[in-house]
Amino acid sequence: MDYNNMNNPNMHRDQNSSYYNQPTHRPYDQGFVVASVVLGFISLLTGCTGVLSISIGALGVFMGLMACRSKKRFSGNAVMGIALSAAGMVSGVVLIVVTLISLPKLLQDPGFASQLDNTCRQLYGMPFSELMQGLPMDFLEL
Repeated sequence: MDYNNMNNPNMHRDQNSSYYNQPTHRPYDQGFVVASVVLGFISLLTGCTGVLSISIGALGVFMGLMACRSKKRFSGNAVMGIALSAAGMVSGVVLIVVTLISLPKLLQDPGFASQLDNTCRQLYGMPFSELMQGLPMDFLEL
């Protein structure tokens, strides 16, 4: 390191170096990548909520694709964010499908129906059948 030119204002900015003579560089643009990974983790953690997991996962996939679009190549973290987000979306879709398939069978079980009625009476002050009167129940008659 040339100590004589350290405080020389005529040195070019690119020649100015940081500690241990390492070249200075701009911070990496990792905003979309980090957002994709974080949204992917949140999507996986909220997989038991269904719709929330799908929407957060879609945002994570979008952020990951935006990160790859700006750099013209897929980085490892962007791929991880896209994969986590997609896994969270798949878990939300699976939860919704399993619920829609198993709900009619569960409502026909007398033990489950009485437990559901008791819970609805405790929470809402009315049985489940009164609570669902205004909703179309065609999908339950499979």
